Amino acid sequence: MTVQYSDPFLAWKKIYDEWEPQAAEAWNTLLTSETYSIVSAQMMQAFLQINQLVSQTMKSVAEKSHLPSIDDVARLGEMVAAVDEKIDAIDERLIRVEETLKKMQEALESRTRLGQGSRGRRTASRDESPEDREVSGDAPSSGGEE
Repeated sequence: MTVQYSDPFLAWKKIYDEWEPQAAEAWNTLLTSETYSIVSAQMMQAFLQINQLVSQTMKSVAEKSHLPSIDDVARLGEMVAAVDEKIDAIDERLIRVEETLKKMQEALESRTRLGQGSRGRRTASRDESPEDREVSGDAPSSGGEE
């Protein structure tokens, strides 16, 4: 003798299939009603008021406890970003200065090598600019500099 068991999921499926259309219609009626819109707007307003009250309270507690507020941290972040940008600008300028100094040193070494081959000191030409005379070492010194 075999015992036949009925499938319990078939009963649940039948209940669900009968319940779902009625529940969907009830939810649709509720969500499209004027009452729901009013209640939803009131709940949203209450939430915003509570949120504002908590924010003000936290700011007051932070000030009285001498703790930084969100505004303080944001301002500090902006200041750090500004300092970072200035450091980057200085770094770029230093790179350009290093490149210029390297070119000047190479030009000076090149002229020194050329000057070693000839006898006597090279005199400044009238066509040279003051910058060229400074690089070549022919510029008049301005006092006690060596």
